[in-house]
Amino acid sequence: MTITHPQLSNRYQIRPLTLSHLTWTKALLVQANTSPSSIWPTLQPGNQTALAYRQFHAMDAVVRHLINSGISFGVFDTEYEFRFPSSAETGGQLYWDETDLKATTGQLLEQMDFPLVSIALSYDATDPPDEAKLQDYYDILPVAREMFSHLESLIPPSARAGYAGAACGKLRRGKVLMARSLATRGDYERRGIMKGTAWWLMREAKRWGYEVIEIRTGSAAVRRVWENPPAPFRATVMAEFVVGEYEVVDAQGRKRRPFDGINAERCRLRIDL
Repeated sequence: MTITHPQLSNRYQIRPLTLSHLTWTKALLVQANTSPSSIWPTLQPGNQTALAYRQFHAMDAVVRHLINSGISFGVFDTEYEFRFPSSAETGGQLYWDETDLKATTGQLLEQMDFPLVSIALSYDATDPPDEAKLQDYYDILPVAREMFSHLESLIPPSARAGYAGAACGKLRRGKVLMARSLATRGDYERRGIMKGTAWWLMREAKRWGYEVIEIRTGSAAVRRVWENPPAPFRATVMAEFVVGEYEVVDAQGRKRRPFDGINAERCRLRIDL
């Protein structure tokens, strides 16, 4: 299945991701996580190149799960120009050298010589990734678990009122779509791809029978798009917090802010379709 969308230029096509795209998908996610515009390098400093390689392997199981969900998609550039002849022969390749710990984020991006330029990874709320599949990733990026867990703890039960089957304690499949990871590679940012893909996903999810999309946002741009969906969809903030205001209690019972001064927000949105 190949889809064009009026929100996107004709050169871009939305296609379902398959396991043949696993390597590209992981690389794109890692590049987004370690780029200068991401909050993660600030929250977890250190050699970001080494961290990128470790993330690439640690996220394998969970990305497989998301691709196998059948509701994860990629945006492909049909006019992509390959940098290396060997890439053109195979349709695209990743050239990361994991022994090169001095590679810059720009060099890692250049070594992603394939036409996948943006991804929207999702799963049905009744089929979340097994926590065990996330453990390797959280071992590498423990601050991610900390941020995600805190955000989830702020969601009141009323925020999920009306979910199909929730009143009986069992959600119905095909009613709540969890938008897990949305990322666009650095050399394709600010082209409207993320917004076009997000709005497409909302409309398609509605057509498939979904009633709600939940999404966790970590950037102001992503939040802006999802908090202002096209009519007749409507967005509600389920929970939010400013990272710099996040507090923990130390062994002496004192409160402290480990990320004081960081103004970035974490947010969970509910989109009623």
